[in-house]
Amino acid sequence: MSYSTVSRLALLTAAGDERCAAAVDRWLASVDLDHLPPGQYALLPLIYSNLSRRGIDDHPWTPRLHGIYRKMWYANQLALRTVNEIVAVLASAGAPVMVVGSAALATTVYPALALRPIVPPELVVADADAVTALHTLQALGWRPEPASAHLLDAEFHAWVPGQRMVNAQAQALRIGWRVMPAAPCVELDATCRAAAVPLPLETATVTTLCPTDQLLYACLNASEGLLIALADAALLVRQTTINWPRLLEIAWRYRLGLAVLVALETLVDVLGLAVPDDVLAELRRQPVSADARCVQQIVTQAPSARSLADRTWLAWARYRRMRACNGARPGLRSFSAFLRYNHNLSSVWGIPLDLARRAFPHEAAHGAP
Repeated sequence: MSYSTVSRLALLTAAGDERCAAAVDRWLASVDLDHLPPGQYALLPLIYSNLSRRGIDDHPWTPRLHGIYRKMWYANQLALRTVNEIVAVLASAGAPVMVVGSAALATTVYPALALRPIVPPELVVADADAVTALHTLQALGWRPEPASAHLLDAEFHAWVPGQRMVNAQAQALRIGWRVMPAAPCVELDATCRAAAVPLPLETATVTTLCPTDQLLYACLNASEGLLIALADAALLVRQTTINWPRLLEIAWRYRLGLAVLVALETLVDVLGLAVPDDVLAELRRQPVSADARCVQQIVTQAPSARSLADRTWLAWARYRRMRACNGARPGLRSFSAFLRYNHNLSSVWGIPLDLARRAFPHEAAHGAP
């Protein structure tokens, strides 16, 4: 993955490499904590933990990092309390929840709760329970962000894997009806649910992804440019038992091999992670579509550097991957529906203007023609 040198160094320090002490110093000397590149703030609790574990208390940034660590611990406590409350309410409404992503990882593979930001908690319900879950959340004061006129429409649920919700206390969560938002597929959902494992919460036990599927989830998120997802993947490989044949089979069946390969090769390169050679060799042999290469190339760019053509091709590639995962043929009409619902537009006629607005956000904000 074509991360910058600073991003690679941030990942190195976050994952606790044996050279961590010197790496932390080099990284902190190279950045301004008030103006971090996108995605790097989430690694600061891990960097503080590495400093603290090695008894480095006299670094000028240690007090600042300690404050961020404590803030993350408090925020995660609030997030988990919200998860417990929502899980209980949705279960009573007949919509049982699977907890995935950060909320599951922070309480299992990370050695301390503050080390993995739960931003936001990710909850998944079954397709048939999506409307019930959304109605229930709205009754509790949660609203979609951004606002959506299509939130309860069946076609919206067919094209959009989930929805971010916020409440009056500025808390956020993501309610989804696809287990893997980066690869929304009904059959993949069933495969993951069949292998789900228990996740004890404060007030109940829910399900979460098995370690192998959590690794896939992390690799797909990393392929979308989320740096913290690589730290997730590293800890999953180091601290859990990965069923490598299962990972290879799912990657092959749903044409996800490139995303998994790039993430694992990055971890081998940056951290010296112990990934079996035959796993990497098999991933290299798996077929890779032009769409997958397109996504991989564009997501390595900063969002502000993506042209209108890049954004259009990225949307097209993601749409085609979604259609391929679900065994459906692509077409202009369904692509228009994909754009309309994913970009929350009232009609297809708003698509060109919306793409232009996303490509030139600064000009749009200032009312430029």
